[in-house]
Amino acid sequence: MPKTLQAILLLCALLPLPRAQASDTMLTVHYNRPSGDYQGWKLWLWNETDKKPGFDSYAVDRDTFGLVFRLDTEKLGLDGKKIGLLPRKGNWADKDAPDRFADPSSGAEIWLSQNDGSVYAKTPVTPDAITAVYCDGPAKIRVIFYSPETAASVRGKGLRLELDGKPVEIKHIHFAGSSHSGRVAYLEPGKKIKTDSRELFSGSWKVGFRDTGAQTPIWPGKTADELKTDASLWAQYSSSETSLGVFAPSALAATLVLKNNPADQSSARYPMTRGAGGLWTVKIPQDVSGKYYRLRVERNGITAEGVDPYAKGLSADGQWGLFARDNTPVANGPGFPNSENVIYEVHIRDISMDPKSGIQLKGKFLGMAQEGTRQADYPELATGLDHLKELGVNTIHLLPVQEFQGGEDRYDWGYMPAHFNAPEGSYATNPEGETRIAEFKKLVDALHKNGFKVVMDVVYNHTSEDGKTEPYSFNVLAKDYYYRLKDDGSYYNGSGCGNEFRSEAPMARKFMIDSLSYWAKDFKVDGFRFDLMGLIDLQTIEQALAALKKINPGIFVYGEPWAGGDTPIRKTEKGMQRGKGFSVFNDGLRNGLHGGVFNLHPGYVQAGLNREAVMRGIRGSVEEFADAPPESINYVSCHDNLTLWDRISLTEGAPQDEELKIRMAMLADGIILTSQGIPFFQGGAELLRTKNGEHNSYNLPDSVNRIEWARKEEYPQVFSFYKGLIAMRKAHPAFRMRTGTEARSL
Repeated sequence: MPKTLQAILLLCALLPLPRAQASDTMLTVHYNRPSGDYQGWKLWLWNETDKKPGFDSYAVDRDTFGLVFRLDTEKLGLDGKKIGLLPRKGNWADKDAPDRFADPSSGAEIWLSQNDGSVYAKTPVTPDAITAVYCDGPAKIRVIFYSPETAASVRGKGLRLELDGKPVEIKHIHFAGSSHSGRVAYLEPGKKIKTDSRELFSGSWKVGFRDTGAQTPIWPGKTADELKTDASLWAQYSSSETSLGVFAPSALAATLVLKNNPADQSSARYPMTRGAGGLWTVKIPQDVSGKYYRLRVERNGITAEGVDPYAKGLSADGQWGLFARDNTPVANGPGFPNSENVIYEVHIRDISMDPKSGIQLKGKFLGMAQEGTRQADYPELATGLDHLKELGVNTIHLLPVQEFQGGEDRYDWGYMPAHFNAPEGSYATNPEGETRIAEFKKLVDALHKNGFKVVMDVVYNHTSEDGKTEPYSFNVLAKDYYYRLKDDGSYYNGSGCGNEFRSEAPMARKFMIDSLSYWAKDFKVDGFRFDLMGLIDLQTIEQALAALKKINPGIFVYGEPWAGGDTPIRKTEKGMQRGKGFSVFNDGLRNGLHGGVFNLHPGYVQAGLNREAVMRGIRGSVEEFADAPPESINYVSCHDNLTLWDRISLTEGAPQDEELKIRMAMLADGIILTSQGIPFFQGGAELLRTKNGEHNSYNLPDSVNRIEWARKEEYPQVFSFYKGLIAMRKAHPAFRMRTGTEARSL
């Protein structure tokens, strides 16, 4: 070998070899599901530091632990940030709450497990464990294992059943369905369980394995529905006494914790007394209105504390209930028939947050109630409440105003309810005390005095509790009772938000009807729009309507006749409202007019397509799903999806000519306002409202969501068009037919 070549080879041998190093910006995430069901699961990621919208990440591998995700945090805009991680299935068909978070201190590799909020720096041990045990009947115990088991495997591990520490024979073990294995097994005990006794609720019954002992207490499960009460669960007051009842079927003890102020270090405690049907009551020997309270419950060796779901007021942070007795007067609403309603959908913040709106209390109930406001640059242009009067609409649909998660520190539509019986604190000038109650009443009063009906957008289909983090209210008093559970103990998620409220359960149904009746009676609201009405069972809707009509015979109820995913109940869908006294959204007419919401294909107003669908909608859909036109809520835009102007502007093949696009938008809502049925449109459509192409602005800032009042000056012909059509509709009964017979004659 030539000496020169030898020297080169020797030099190469002495040089350090380059090493493959993991990029400092790469984060590897492992995700385990004990069931082994990974089909459709992915990671939803977001920048928690800067509160930026989220996006999906897909698994690149699968190992013995589970799915593997590799994230280049620099490319994803997450480098150095606190990263939110939430496993989800499909388009929110299911999610594995709670939210997890990782930051630079978490390391370059982390592990996540189903139903576990922890973020692990190394592979967590998969236990031979029992997740939960439920009593589904006197001779039926449902056991949920962490990992799949067989009858042979659990007997081999010494599965045991105990009552007060003494063994009870397991006569039979079988698994869900016809399977011989799985995570859910049913045991037949040798001794029947007394389902209505303290024996079940005290933790006396337990299940476990030989090596760990019988440590998992049995929860009431499906037997809890046997417990119910007709007693009032609202606080009752006299000059010398305050009484309260709560439904806590599995509690061994319950205590009311009372404070003058949530920040006080000291508190008074009042033990509650157990009665029949899961009812606990307490009498406090004084009028405690204006004071704050929480409920403390002991059950199966666990102590939980939270907010009474029947509390009418809250502390600023929502963690304490308030004994509230506000007597702010509210004028009666207008009495015109619901067939004459023209609905204007608006968010409390959107109507006032434009810096030039002329409204003083921006983003507040009282801001929307302010009269005489004008656009700062165009003093002849009415804004806010005066604009609504000028436009001529007569029914104001308010996006959620019940206390919701996240409203105190950022913009939110409000569809993650935290408390159903108190107004949202961020919309009040002071979230403490009774201010939020009084100010919402003043808004309803102002709208009534100006001839408007008021409709509350209500979200009784789910709550912000997820069952896996610290409970807030329902799960404090009656763990899992108020939610629809799968056999394996996980939550059904037809809402796409983590759970479904179990409206068909006796005390859940009672709660919904009590809550709706409270808003109709004390606040005199004129109607309710049900978010995801498909998740509310029809019997509950019918009973709620009957109760509401006793308060207001003209109550107006409508909702979305669909769900956000699979649900175990029969969904309340289009057609099921026939002759029942409530209405449903007509998405068929919407899609016919501008095309679908899951694509950008053109519809009737852009390309003359879908003529038959549009014609059916014009006739009130009495040939499709409605008995009479007022059962159909006709719309082409709402808070969900793109605004009408954005949808037309972004349509495939949309014209560049702005005047032509304006005419398309006017044609769309022109058909809505002249069709049989009840017209509905998104606030600001009459100004060609835009959100700059954002289709889901639920948590985006005011700069995206607010109504820009200067557009009223920019597009005066559009405003005049809407105003004129509304006046024409009001003037001519031919646009407001009430029966199917009339509509079919068209």
